[in-house]
Amino acid sequence: MKILLLILIPVLSLVCNLKSKTQGEKVENHEEMKSKDNLLVSEKDMPSAIIRGTSSYSFLDSVLKKHELSLEQIKKNTTLDSLYYTGRFTDAIFTGDTVIPLYDSFKAAIIECDERRNCIYKFLLIFDSAGSRNFDHKKIYSECDRDESTDYWSTDYKFINDSSFHIIESYIPKNSDKILERRKTKWQINQKGIIVEVM
Repeated sequence: MKILLLILIPVLSLVCNLKSKTQGEKVENHEEMKSKDNLLVSEKDMPSAIIRGTSSYSFLDSVLKKHELSLEQIKKNTTLDSLYYTGRFTDAIFTGDTVIPLYDSFKAAIIECDERRNCIYKFLLIFDSAGSRNFDHKKIYSECDRDESTDYWSTDYKFINDSSFHIIESYIPKNSDKILERRKTKWQINQKGIIVEVM
C-alpha cells in the first residue's frame, strides 16, 4: 500500500501541474487573441478615404512626403496658371519636393513639374501658416534636354534666408560647352506672401 501511495502521489502531482499549465496557456492565448482583436478594425469604422485606398493628406503633407500630385490638387491648392497642365502640357506630372518654414509663419512648398517632353520645372509656392491658401508662386528651376545646335538656358535657385532667395539663370551658346552668362536676381517674400524682385 505504501508503495502504491509513493507511486500515486508523484503521478497526481504531475497531472495537476500539467492541468494548471494548460489552463495558464489558455488564459495567455485568450489574452493574446483579445489584444489582436483590438487591432482589427471593421470597414465601417475606417475612414472612407482609407477604404478607397486614397490619401487624406493635406496638400503640404503630400508635398513633404514627395507624393505625386493630382491635377485636382494642383487646381484646388495652387495659383499655378493652367498653361502648365493644359494644351501641350496635358501629360505633365507634378510631384512634391520640399516644404520650408518661412518668416512670419509663411510656408514655402516646392513642387516639380515634369512636362514629359524634354523639360523639368520647379515652382516655389507661398502658403499661409495653415497651408490652406497659396498667395503666390514663382518658377525657380528649369532643366531641359540640350540640343547643342541651339542656345541653351537653365535656371536654378538658392535660398539666402527665410524670406529671400536667388534665381540663377545660366546661358550656354549653341555649339559650345562654356557657360557665357550667369544672371542672378534676388527675390523676397513680402508681408502679404507675394514674391517680389529686390533691386
